[in-house]
Amino acid sequence: MNITKCDEGIEGAIIKVYSGTISITSTDDGINVQNSFYGTDSYDSTAEISMNFYGGKVYVNAEGDGLDANGDINIYGGSIEVWGMAAGGDNEPVDHDDNLIINDTTIIAGGSKGTSYTHNGITSTNQYSIYTTESITSGTTVYVKDEENNTVETITLPKNIEYLFYTSKSVTSSFYFATSSGNISTTYFDGNSQNQDGGRPNDGDRPDGPGEQGDRPGQNKTSSSSSSDYSTSSSESDDSSSESDDSSKGNYLYFSMILNILIYICINI
Repeated sequence: MNITKCDEGIEGAIIKVYSGTISITSTDDGINVQNSFYGTDSYDSTAEISMNFYGGKVYVNAEGDGLDANGDINIYGGSIEVWGMAAGGDNEPVDHDDNLIINDTTIIAGGSKGTSYTHNGITSTNQYSIYTTESITSGTTVYVKDEENNTVETITLPKNIEYLFYTSKSVTSSFYFATSSGNISTTYFDGNSQNQDGGRPNDGDRPDGPGEQGDRPGQNKTSSSSSSDYSTSSSESDDSSSESDDSSKGNYLYFSMILNILIYICINI
């Protein structure tokens, strides 16, 4: 799907992307989910409003919000490159009223940082993120560097920005942004507690994908049963040891009795 000119690119109450390639250039929001598709503009906490990505490749270059959700944004696969309004505007590359959940995906997002954008509500269940609020001019090439100064991603800016966000499964606390002029001030966070101390995120459940529901990869499903199994084994081992001791005592008494009978016979013959 290639949308080269539009007001808002894709709109609905619930949007799900499973595969394919989507490219959107819009004069307002790139992809938008909102209440009006239920026949009301007022917020309704009981209505499902969500934007969901399970795979595919999505590119958005918007003059409003890149991704705009009156509810949740759930990203569980594929890759997304999204550019919102240019620096100085009041829109954002990713605007979510509720939660933004990220897992098993690569995201590049840049543009204006809006008037009140924070990272509250972002949950990354098994990956980390970096961002910068440095002002960078259109056409600049920005490199994502790892701890050994290797370039893991090359980003060419399509507009002036004052905010750039990057996340992937490979990101660590040592990743940073750089240009040909030098390093860029970069902040790292884990996506759950919004800290920079390198703590691992908490386990989380993965919402329904295309016909599946399951635990996050790497989640320990057997820790509880393993502990129980270990306790059972220990108890069984103790019982077995006790039985062995009782058996040994019985054998000792039996042989002692036989020995005493033989001694008595020998003495009296």
